[in-house]
Amino acid sequence: MRRTLLYSAMLATFSTSLAADETSYELPAMLVSATRYAQSDLNIPASISIITRQQILDSGARSLSDVLTGQAGIQVTDLFADGSSSVVDMRGFGPTAAQNTLILVDGRRLNNSSDIGAPELNSVNLDNIEQIEIVHGSAGTLYGNMAVGGVINIITRKPDEFNARLKAGAGSYNGYALQASVSEQLKNGINYRLGARQRKSDNYRDHNDLDFWSLNGRLGYQYAQGEIFAEAQKVSEELQTPGALTKDELKQNRKQVAAPFKNDFQDTTTRIFRLGLDHSLGEDWRSSGELTYRDSDRDFLNSFRAFPGTPATLDRRVYTFNPRLSGRLPSALGDINISSGVDFENTRYDLQSSFGRTLQKQDIWAVYAQGVFELSSQWQATLGLRHAQVNNDVEYFAGQSKDDDSVTAKSAGLSYQATSNIRLFARMDENYRFATADESIITATFRPEDLKTQTGRSWETGLELKQALWNAKILAYQLNLNDEIAFDSSGFANTNLDKTRRRGLLLEGQTSPWKNWKLGGNYNYTDPTITDGAFDGNDIPLVAKHTARLFADSWLTRQLGFNLEGLYKSKRVVGGDFNNSFNKLDSYSVVNLSARYVSGPFRISAKINNLLDKEYEETANTGFDASFSPIVGFFPAPERNFWLTFEYTGHTKPGLNPP
Repeated sequence: MRRTLLYSAMLATFSTSLAADETSYELPAMLVSATRYAQSDLNIPASISIITRQQILDSGARSLSDVLTGQAGIQVTDLFADGSSSVVDMRGFGPTAAQNTLILVDGRRLNNSSDIGAPELNSVNLDNIEQIEIVHGSAGTLYGNMAVGGVINIITRKPDEFNARLKAGAGSYNGYALQASVSEQLKNGINYRLGARQRKSDNYRDHNDLDFWSLNGRLGYQYAQGEIFAEAQKVSEELQTPGALTKDELKQNRKQVAAPFKNDFQDTTTRIFRLGLDHSLGEDWRSSGELTYRDSDRDFLNSFRAFPGTPATLDRRVYTFNPRLSGRLPSALGDINISSGVDFENTRYDLQSSFGRTLQKQDIWAVYAQGVFELSSQWQATLGLRHAQVNNDVEYFAGQSKDDDSVTAKSAGLSYQATSNIRLFARMDENYRFATADESIITATFRPEDLKTQTGRSWETGLELKQALWNAKILAYQLNLNDEIAFDSSGFANTNLDKTRRRGLLLEGQTSPWKNWKLGGNYNYTDPTITDGAFDGNDIPLVAKHTARLFADSWLTRQLGFNLEGLYKSKRVVGGDFNNSFNKLDSYSVVNLSARYVSGPFRISAKINNLLDKEYEETANTGFDASFSPIVGFFPAPERNFWLTFEYTGHTKPGLNPP
C-alpha cells in the first residue's frame, strides 16, 4: 500500500509538471563533464543532471552523501549515516559500487584503482562546491577505468570577491562541527582560498566515535590567456567501527557493538597536492592539465565473527597527470568540437595485514579523443575512442606476479533538439574496469592473472522536456557486462561473473506551480541480473529494484524556507548472496525535514532526519559465525536525529539569496 501511494504521488507530480505554462528553460551557463572542459550550448547525446549550489544550501545537507541520497539514478549506502563510510551506486552494482561509479572533484579521481577502498567522500567540503554534474550511464571513452555505471563530477567554486565564512553546528549523538574559510580574487590576478573544518560525534551506534578535521588551500594566478593554480589539502579521520549485528542482536539493542568488533577502528590521514594549468591557444583551441599527488595512510582493525582481526596498515601513493587539448574544427558535416588527452596514473600500494604483506606497483595510461559533430541546429552526433593499458607488479603471500592488460573502448551517440523545449537522444558507450590489487590476489587460485578485466557496453535513450516552470526526464537503458568482477562470500574469493545485464528506467520531474515553490520527484527501476554461469538468473546483491523520492521546497517569506522529502527503497538481496538463498533486506521509507532562516549575512538551518522515527537497516552482508555457520549481519540506520547550524558569511555571492 505504501509503495502504491508513493508511485501515485509520483505520477501526480509529473501530471502537475505537464500542466505548467510553456516558456523557455534556461540551462546552466557552463557544463564540464560532457567534454572535460567548461562549455555551453553543446547538445550532447547523454543525460547530465545538475545539482546547483543553491539546491545544496536549501537541502540542509551536511555531507556529500546527504546531497546525493535520493538523487535520480543514485543509490547511496551509508554504514553509519555520518558520511564516513558511504558508497555511491549508479546502475546497480551493490557490493562493487565503489569500483564502478567514478567520482571526481574538478576532474580529480577520488576512486582508488589499486584497492577496493571507497572514495573518501568526507574529504569534499560542501561550501566549496559550485555545482555537481551527474553523468547517467557509462562514460568509458571519456573517463576510462571505473566509469561503468556513471560519473559524478564535483565542480568547486573559484574565488571571486572577498568572501569570509564562519560556521558552527551541533546535533544528536553529542555531535558538533566548526568551520572557517576565506577566499578572494585580487585585482592583480592572484586568487586564494583557505579553509579549515573539524567535526566530532559519538554517532548512533556504540563504539562509533568520529573525529574528523581538514585543512585546505588554493593559490591561483589569472593572466590574459588562462590560469595557473596550486592546491593542497590534508584530511584526518579517526573512526571506531562497530561492525554488523545479527537479527537477534538487533532485537536486543540496535545501538550495541557485538563483542568481536569492540576494538575495531580505522584511522586515515590523506594529503593531496595539485598543480594545474588552463591556457588558451587562440580563439578556438585551449590546453589544460593537472599534476596530482595523493598520499593516504591508514591504520585499522577489522575483525570477523569467526576469528579476531589483527592491526593492519595501508599506505597508498598515487600520482596522476592529465594533459588535455580541445578545440573546434570546421568540416563538410559542420563544426566538430574535439576533446582529447592522455590520462596517466601511477600507484604504489603497501598493505600489511594478518594475511601478510602485499606490495603493488601499478601504472595505468590511456589516450582518448571525442568529437561532437554539429550536423545542424537540431542534430548533433558524438564519436569517441579510448585505448588504455594497465601494468601490475604484485608481491604477496603466494609469491610474485606480473599482470598486464589493455582494452579499447568506443562510443557513439545522436541527439535531436526537436524544439527549444524537447530533446531526444540515444547513445552507445563501451566501458571497462581493471581489477584492483586486493581483488586479484584473493581468488580461488590466488593467481592475479586468473581475474580478468571487466568489459561492457551500455545502450541508452532518453527524452527531456524543459520549460520555465517545469522540466521532466525519461531515460531507459541496458548495460551488458562480460567478466564482471565480484566477491563471492560463500567461497571467500573474488571471481568473474561470466555475463551480467542491467536494465533500467529513470523518471524525473520538477515544477514550480506557485511563486517560490518547487515540487518534484523521481522514480528509478533497476534490474541487475546475472545472465550466465553458476548464478544464471539471480539478482546482483544490495541493489534495490525500486527507489523513489518526492520533495517540496519553498521560501515561505524572503527569509524563511523549508525542504520536505520522502525517500523509498525496495527490498534488496543481502551482500554476498549470489545464490539469492537468504531472506531479502526489508524495504524502507523515511521522511526528512529541514528549515532555513536568512537575515543579511547570517543563516540558520535545522534538519530532522528520519522524522517519523523508523527503524530500518541500510545494508546487510552474509558471513560466518564463530562455528563457521552462515549468518547475515545487519547495519542499523539511525532513528530520528537532528542538526542545527549557524553561519556567518562576509560576502554573499549573487544568486544565493532567497528569492
